[in-house]
Amino acid sequence: MTIGIWGDSIAYGRGDGEALGWVGRIRKSLPAEEYHDIYNFSICGNNTFDLLRRFEPEAYGQVFDKVIFAIGTNDAKYSIEQDTNLVTTEDFESNLKKLITSAKQYSKEVILMGATIANENIRHGSGILFINKEIQKYNQLSANIASANNLKFISVYDLLNPELDLADAVHPNTVGYQKMFEYISSKII
Repeated sequence: MTIGIWGDSIAYGRGDGEALGWVGRIRKSLPAEEYHDIYNFSICGNNTFDLLRRFEPEAYGQVFDKVIFAIGTNDAKYSIEQDTNLVTTEDFESNLKKLITSAKQYSKEVILMGATIANENIRHGSGILFINKEIQKYNQLSANIASANNLKFISVYDLLNPELDLADAVHPNTVGYQKMFEYISSKII
């Protein structure tokens, strides 16, 4: 099985004391005697515009059984100064649709994964807020697009306790990543 995962810092595994994140835990859990390639193309700070720029060059020449887009947190980021989300809902929808079209050239199955809950009690700094109402709005857009394209959507929003399972305002801690691994692997493996 070959899986390519494109996403942001949460897919990358930032905040995990074990430096695995949910993707690394999936890779580690697969039987060594079987042939599996789990590629994590996730980069901290990325949003759907960033994925659009990098997906084609990174996927070129590959054949995946599954492509997973785990994105949305940085798109939904709210700028106090600009009084808007980092990526508009219109651009987010357009970008996801383009990513899906592109991914279908490289994979039998495309999966969208929503964003996790944020701890709104922790301020991110630099005039940026992670607002759960906004995250939920972007998650709903992802779910609608997945449904319209007959794709699997993995919702992880309600999976974590923001007071116990996050290392900071948005990144899961080791316990949070373990919970994500257990749930996500049950949906994709």
